Amino acid sequence: MKKFIESYAAWIALFLLLILCAATCESFRIPANYAVMLRQACYTGIIAVGMTFVIGSGGIDLSVGSLFALSGVIAFKLAPFCCTSPAGQFLCLIAIALAAGAAGGALNGALAGFAKLPPFIVTLGTMSIFRSLRCISEMRAGWDSTIPCWQLLTVILQSGYLFLPERQEPLC
Repeated sequence: MKKFIESYAAWIALFLLLILCAATCESFRIPANYAVMLRQACYTGIIAVGMTFVIGSGGIDLSVGSLFALSGVIAFKLAPFCCTSPAGQFLCLIAIALAAGAAGGALNGALAGFAKLPPFIVTLGTMSIFRSLRCISEMRAGWDSTIPCWQLLTVILQSGYLFLPERQEPLC
């Protein structure tokens, strides 16, 4: 029994957490909520598959989440200019997102491989750059944010910090 618990401790904890959430929050039990959770988990799963290869090869990439977000923003901004049909825009969206992600990955690879900088430092720095670019592009798009990006960027630049904290969204 002890070996079973040790082997499946994470799954047991997840199952208990799901039971607790379902028992305490009525809106958690709505089937649409489960669909939303699965859709949100897909993004993390896709990133996890890519990170498995990176970590398996002995490297590390801290900027993957920020690059993922920036690639999406770039794709959504440029896709309407590529084609007028919805199917064409969708294909253009995928191509632009992949190209933006490949460009960010190539930047990380060039800095770590050719410039011989430590991958941890490179990806930590590009994580900040990608987050900042995403924040600036959201500001120009006029998207709603709990903290206006231009104010946050001004405070960060004046204080000398080189990172942008993630935007905090209310859970309920």
